[in-house]
Amino acid sequence: PAFVAYLVMGSVLSGASLEGAAALRESATAPGLVHLISMGVVIATAVAGRHIVEAISWGLIVAIAFNLAFGLSSVSDILVFTVTEEGAFTSLPFVAVGETAGVGGSLYAGAIGFFPLIVLTLLIVGMARIMIRGGGFKAILEFLLNSVATTVRRAEVTMVLGTAAINGMITINTAAEIAIAPYIARIGEKFNINGYRRANILDANTSALGYIFPWAGGVLVGYQVMVGPNGLGAEYGPEMVVNPIQAVPYVFHGWFLVIVFLIAAVTGFGREYIPDRTSEEVSRA
Repeated sequence: PAFVAYLVMGSVLSGASLEGAAALRESATAPGLVHLISMGVVIATAVAGRHIVEAISWGLIVAIAFNLAFGLSSVSDILVFTVTEEGAFTSLPFVAVGETAGVGGSLYAGAIGFFPLIVLTLLIVGMARIMIRGGGFKAILEFLLNSVATTVRRAEVTMVLGTAAINGMITINTAAEIAIAPYIARIGEKFNINGYRRANILDANTSALGYIFPWAGGVLVGYQVMVGPNGLGAEYGPEMVVNPIQAVPYVFHGWFLVIVFLIAAVTGFGREYIPDRTSEEVSRA
C-alpha cells in the first residue's frame, strides 16, 4: 500500500523544477546507484541471521569498495589523518598535510555522529534502572496489567499503542526501544505471546512514528544534511530542501506500519503463542 501511495501522490503532486540546478545534473550520475547494492548487503546479511554489527560492517566494506572502484570518492574523503609536517607517511592516500593535526573523512564523521546517541542511551538505561529499583516500573506494569491489558487483544493493542507513543515522544528509535522493551516483554509473557510476535510489534512501531514527526531524530539528521553549510541546498540549490512539517502526511510507510499492526492486534491476525513455534523452527543462521 505504501508503494502504491507513493506512486499515486508522486504523479498527482507537482514537483520542483530542476531546470536551473546545473550542479545537480552534473553530479547525478548512474554509478551512484550501486549503493543500493551495499544497502541490500546489510539487509540480506541480517535476514540470514548474522549479528547486526556484522551486517552493517559488511555493508560499509561494500560501500567503500564501490566508492573507490567507481571513483565516487577518494580514500581521503572516507578517512584522512592530517599532520602538520611532511614525513614518510604523507605519501599515503589517507594522510594529508594541514595546519592542524586531526582525523577526518566520512567514516570518522559517521562514528562521531553517534556519540550523542550513545550518551542518551546510557542515560535512558540509568533512568530505567532507577525506576526498577524505586518501584516505579512495577507500579506502571501492575496498572497496565490490572486495568488496561486485561485480555490478549487489549494486551497487544497496549503494546502497539505504547510503542508508538514512546517513539512519538523520544523519536530516537534505539533509545525509545530500550525504554519500552521491558513493558512489552512483561505484558507479552503474561499472555504467553510468542517472542517473535512481541519483537515484531516492538520493531515495526519503533520504525514507524520515530521517522514521521518533524522533531524525530532521523528526520532532523536528514534536514541538517539539506540545510547545513555544506548541505544539499547550498550545493545544488533550494530545490533540494524539504520542510519536515510538509512531509509528515506523506510518510506512508510509517503510517501504514502502525495501522497494519493495530489491525493485527485487534483482529488477532498472525497471533502466535509461545508453544506455537520454537527458535529451532525459525533458525536462519
